Amino acid sequence: MKPAPAKAKTPATNPLALPGQRFVARQPIFDRVQKVFGYELLFRNGIENFFNADPELAARSMVDSSLLFGINTLCDNRRAFVNCTREVLFKDLITLLPPNQTVAEILETVEPEDRVIAACKRLKSFGYLIALDDFAPNDPRLPLCEFADIIKVDVRATRPEERAGMMRRFASPKCKMLAEKLETPHEFHQARDMGFVYFQGYFFCKPAIVAGREVQASRMHYLRLLEMVSH
Repeated sequence: MKPAPAKAKTPATNPLALPGQRFVARQPIFDRVQKVFGYELLFRNGIENFFNADPELAARSMVDSSLLFGINTLCDNRRAFVNCTREVLFKDLITLLPPNQTVAEILETVEPEDRVIAACKRLKSFGYLIALDDFAPNDPRLPLCEFADIIKVDVRATRPEERAGMMRRFASPKCKMLAEKLETPHEFHQARDMGFVYFQGYFFCKPAIVAGREVQASRMHYLRLLEMVSH
């Protein structure tokens, strides 16, 4: 007798996930001798290591989670690269995090309008580092380059000659270039030989999940008040 076809399995909930838990993925950023310089913090809505949320919600949640966990805990006393949307910039939410440990990573979707430029000036005056994410040839965020301490270039979305051109144009003692999405030894060595200072990608490791519990309601209300008065 032919066995009955197996029923499709429904996705199981993670037995280790508890009510009120939050999840953060962190991916290390290395220097030229492969020493960890910092970590990019990435929103996750579960133990599964993938992103599934509105970018604005994800960016705001990462600020909250960074406060909840603490930068030292999340990043082993190294720099935290925190993604910034235009609203996060407008409301100065990054200023809830310590300037000596936080890099404001401005996403490629942020247009360099007057309010964004003003927000960058404020962050620089407070001592924050600024990174431009997924920078490309003819990038519309060119007016933000004067504030950039780090420019991130996606090696999967650019050709070697384009990366070399951006190195010649933007690399300087005040602005370090970061090669991201590196997946092979060849890509790492090529980027290092080209003069990139920082490196990130699956060649080193995939993002690792960190889980923690939400703070009690009174503490979260306090954080919300900080958000309200920070703009």
